[in-house]
Amino acid sequence: MARHEDPKIRALRRLGMLAAATRQELARLARLLDEHTFAPGDFLPDSTPGTGCTYIVMDGLVEMSIAGQPIWTASAGHLVGHLGLLRDRPPIVATAITEVRALEFAPGAQRELVSLPHLATWLAEQVDHLTGRLAQLPST
Repeated sequence: MARHEDPKIRALRRLGMLAAATRQELARLARLLDEHTFAPGDFLPDSTPGTGCTYIVMDGLVEMSIAGQPIWTASAGHLVGHLGLLRDRPPIVATAITEVRALEFAPGAQRELVSLPHLATWLAEQVDHLTGRLAQLPST
């Protein structure tokens, strides 16, 4: 009898970004994710400090901007949202350029996410990517 794999896990595997994660890690991750679809022009509700909204972009393009200035475009496999990295900068605003399908982390999920070794590694890579982008911006 074939096992039914959660569609969120299938999507994560398809992106290849969590290829090293165990089935148990992915199952725990799937429980912490909610799927959302955004139309072009929609703001992803992730730029308000304290909201804790963080997404994995599954399909589509998301423009990331600060104070109305585009800083990069996120695509499938990128992490976007409020990561607590912007204490001395204006918030990053995420706007769907195309239709976007994204998985949102449940509020407060960070502690459980970093307890999963392969997911913690992937999250660290994503934070490094974002930090590198922010380091290239002028200070405010």
